Amino acid sequence: MLRIAFLALSLLALGSHRAWAQDIAGIEDCTKTSGLDKRTGCLQSNVNYLQRLVNKNALEAAQKLTAAQAEIV
Repeated sequence: MLRIAFLALSLLALGSHRAWAQDIAGIEDCTKTSGLDKRTGCLQSNVNYLQRLVNKNALEAAQKLTAAQAEIV
């Protein structure tokens, strides 16, 4: 059990460096923003962008599924 936990923590540690360096197009870096209002606005802007992206991807997936169902019929 201890070996599994150690392996899991090791994989997380290795994977976190790769994830840390990734940039997402459209996301602002809010860590360098000074002032609580500006930082809150920046984070809200990022949340809104991600919500629009998720909704767009869900719509595209639903359209592909509908097209696949029509093709099967």
